[in-house]
Amino acid sequence: MTKSYLIVPWDIFLTRVKTTIGVVFRGIDDFAAQGDHENVAWQSIEGWEEMDNEEILKKAAPLRGVFGEIYAVTDASYMRKFGALGAFALDANGLNDFVKNRLSEFGVCFFDGDTVIASLRRRRVWLLHHEGFYAEIAHR
Repeated sequence: MTKSYLIVPWDIFLTRVKTTIGVVFRGIDDFAAQGDHENVAWQSIEGWEEMDNEEILKKAAPLRGVFGEIYAVTDASYMRKFGALGAFALDANGLNDFVKNRLSEFGVCFFDGDTVIASLRRRRVWLLHHEGFYAEIAHR
């Protein structure tokens, strides 16, 4: 299987987030608490813990209409055993396949805890909180 993503080291990713949308990222709550955007409307995904990754992706539809480079931060981004230690950079058109293959490639689900999907070019960030709530934030 050919990798459809790159791993962007934390220092580079964090600098990109700070310079493009003005957020000092330490966790998903920072996107909602910082930056210039409207109030964040969290929505619930009922029964999300029983859903597979593809069902959650379809239900929540992160960054609909976004194209080009996006970044994903998942639990695997923090796990040295995966060699990740950073954000995953990929083309938005490949998000479905990327999500679908996480379990077989990393042994963990894509939506297993707090998850961030960001289009810095479009200044849009999609968040999934580990308690089953999600929000999309459009930074100005």
